[in-house]
Amino acid sequence: MSVEAGPVFGERLPGRTVVTRPSAYGLVQNEHQEFAIVHTRRGLFLPGGGIERWESAEDAVMRETFEECGLIVVPRREVARAVQIVHAKGKDLTFEKTSSFWWSELVERAGQPEPGSELVWLLASEAVEKMFHESQAWVLRRYTGSAKGGDG
Repeated sequence: MSVEAGPVFGERLPGRTVVTRPSAYGLVQNEHQEFAIVHTRRGLFLPGGGIERWESAEDAVMRETFEECGLIVVPRREVARAVQIVHAKGKDLTFEKTSSFWWSELVERAGQPEPGSELVWLLASEAVEKMFHESQAWVLRRYTGSAKGGDG
């Protein structure tokens, strides 16, 4: 099944240097239907991040989820795509994060999150209004049924 290009979140500003950054994020649930959420000093995020040149989106989800949450996961299927526009503070630089979102199976709680990251478990309805990036709130709403029109 092919996943369509998704919506764009954030505003493109003219005259800025734009860097496209492929990214991948995991939707990981525990036995209570709560989602793994990364809490940092900047806010709440889905586990994931930039895809390195040598890795697939699935590999990035596995690596980032282990680093940020201490969880071993297996990405099962891509469920959505979106672009998140992020402007670097104090610089004339914009990142266009072309993000893929993956339903991921929790295999094992294997370690501690990296310094600066804390794993919290939240229901989608609790997390959606607190997410730092609009694209991550959107995917939680759309693919968890926490808002009208969710694909559940």
